[in-house]
Amino acid sequence: MRRFIMSTLALDLWLIGGSPISVAVADPKTDQNGIAIRMDCGDAGAFDAVTNGDVIFLPESESVLTAQIITMDGTTVFSAPGVTVNAVGEVTCTFVFPPTGSIVTVTGVFTPRR
Repeated sequence: MRRFIMSTLALDLWLIGGSPISVAVADPKTDQNGIAIRMDCGDAGAFDAVTNGDVIFLPESESVLTAQIITMDGTTVFSAPGVTVNAVGEVTCTFVFPPTGSIVTVTGVFTPRR
């Protein structure tokens, strides 16, 4: 069951990084099923965020964290092709996924603030 939940979260988080359509139509502000998390993003700061499985949304800035690499409990569960050779400004954030207690680390980029 834990493996299924981890795989599902990884797939859902991948969708945000791999599918621009899902980012464009996502409106996590109105999702009543979102899970509140507190992300520690090192020098970038700590943020209250909401995830509904498809996105990690920062309500204060209306930014979305687009995942490029995801690890759960130290195991890489997703890595976008070409991530190690691109030159975008990345941030690495860590949080505890409440349903499982897994430690999730996401490396990605924030969408611009609205």
